[in-house]
Amino acid sequence: MLIGLLGAGWLWFVMSQHGIGLSPDSAGYLAVAGNLLEGKGFICYSGEPFVAQPPLYPLAVATLSFLLGLDLKTSALFLNLLIIVFATFISGNLTFLITNSFPISLFVCFSIIFGIPTFQTFVYAWSEPTFILFLSVAFFICSSLLTMKTKNTY
Repeated sequence: MLIGLLGAGWLWFVMSQHGIGLSPDSAGYLAVAGNLLEGKGFICYSGEPFVAQPPLYPLAVATLSFLLGLDLKTSALFLNLLIIVFATFISGNLTFLITNSFPISLFVCFSIIFGIPTFQTFVYAWSEPTFILFLSVAFFICSSLLTMKTKNTY
């Protein structure tokens, strides 16, 4: 968990100057989150239903914005900070569960934090960090179940 907090600190440092990265997808997600807060539902900035992209990210951004009273860009930043902590933690635990090697587990954690392709996804208001987290959790659960089944077999 400590390495995940280090990742969140690094992400905060990188984004402290200019805020969270925005792209056309980011604008769409934040527009949907804004429409959710206004009670309009999952509606894009064009007025059409939001059906072509994953709906969980705008819902999470809107929820954080509502609960914490933050603007949408700050909520997206805060969400990515939380996600990098948990994604790093789960990935490190998954690696240790599979390899039983603490150095390899540390390598994976630092690769998430300092690896350019992975870290870049956390800089933007995209749904990819959420996907990375849920995929890591799914692999961890599957690996845990296989480990338990193997231990119970013998």
